[in-house]
Amino acid sequence: MGQDEQVPERRYSLWKAWGLSFFSKALYRDVAENWKGTAYGALFLTIFLLSIPRGFYIQDKFADQVPDFFKRIPPFKIEKGVFSTEAAQPYRIDYKGGAIVIDTTGRYQSLTDVPGYGNLERIELVKATEYLEHRVVLGNVQDRTRRMLKLDSFIATREDLDRWGERFAFWLGPALFLFILLGWSLMNGVTLLLYALLGVFIADVRKGSLDFKVSLRLAVVSHFPAMILLTLTIFLSVDSHWSLLWTSLISIGYLVFAVSSLDFSEEVEEDAPKRKVSGRR
Repeated sequence: MGQDEQVPERRYSLWKAWGLSFFSKALYRDVAENWKGTAYGALFLTIFLLSIPRGFYIQDKFADQVPDFFKRIPPFKIEKGVFSTEAAQPYRIDYKGGAIVIDTTGRYQSLTDVPGYGNLERIELVKATEYLEHRVVLGNVQDRTRRMLKLDSFIATREDLDRWGERFAFWLGPALFLFILLGWSLMNGVTLLLYALLGVFIADVRKGSLDFKVSLRLAVVSHFPAMILLTLTIFLSVDSHWSLLWTSLISIGYLVFAVSSLDFSEEVEEDAPKRKVSGRR
C-alpha cells in the first residue's frame, strides 16, 4: 500500500485571521484551500468575543441612567384595580423620544390631551383604572388602552423602586449580551449565506468556479473586518444609523478581494474553461 495522501495543514489560525483579514491575500487562499467546513464555528466564536465589549459598554452607559430613572418614579399602589400615588399630578417623566404621564385626576382623558402628542414616538398615560399607550413604529401610529391590573393590593415604596432600579441595572448587561449574541448570530448567519452566493457569482465573472462551501468560508472571514470595525465604533461615538449600509459595503468589498485572491488560471483543461476550487469534505 502506498503512503497515505498528506492533508495540507492550515497556515493561519483564527486569531491571526482577525488581523490578516484586512489585507492578506495569502490568508484567503489558505481559507479556500486548507480550512475545513463552513467556518461558522469561527464566526460564532468571533461574535461571542465581540459581543462582550458591546455588552459591557451598554451596561456602563446605562448603569447610572437606569437607577436615576427609577428614582423619578413616585411611590404608588394598586388596590383592587385602582392606581393611586401621593405625587402632585399630572406627574410627568420625560425620556429620550417619549414620556410617562401619571394623572388620576381626570385632567387628561385621552392620549391626545397629553402635551407633546404627535411629536413624541412614545407616550404612556397612567390613569386611575386604565393604562394608555401611544407608539410610533416605522411611521405607523399605534394607540392602545388597557385596564389596570386587577390586583388586590400592590404597593411600591421608595425603597422598593430604588432596589428594583439597582437590580435592573445589574442584570441589564448580561441580558443585553445574550440579546446581542443571539440577534447578531442569527442575522450574520443568514446574511453570509447570501454573501456566499455572491462569492460564487464573483468567481463565475472571473471565469472560475467556486464551491459553495469554500465561498461560505471566504464570506465568513471577509466579514471579520466589518464586524471588528463595527465593534470599535461603539467606543468612538460614531453615528450608528448607517452602520448596516457601510458594514455591508465593507463586507462585499472584502469578499471581492477574497475571491480575487484565488488563482483560477492553473490546470485549465482544454474542454473545461473554468477551474473549480472545491471545499474539503
